[in-house]
Amino acid sequence: MPCNQIVTNTVELANIKDQDLLMRALVAEFGVVNRYGDRFAFKVGGANVSIERGRAASYLPEADLGKIVGRVKQSYSREAIKMAAKRFGWAVVPGADANHFQVVKR
Repeated sequence: MPCNQIVTNTVELANIKDQDLLMRALVAEFGVVNRYGDRFAFKVGGANVSIERGRAASYLPEADLGKIVGRVKQSYSREAIKMAAKRFGWAVVPGADANHFQVVKR
């Protein structure tokens, strides 16, 4: 690849409907996130990543971007579970790490 060529990779994030929930998930997973309407921008390991209309884009290699999208999906799922648990009066009890938890009736 020539050194003057820039390659941007994109990965699809299907079924992300709730933008506010996505924002909470991104902040929980990556810390500082900037939101511009339906576009989210954040850094992972010093690299810029953006998500807009269900598409993640970055100059990172496609495999690395795929791993980040996996983290976004996991975080989004965690936040959705927390929101549903709260709505139905259940509690989320943390486990060994962010992806291991229990939902228990209060």
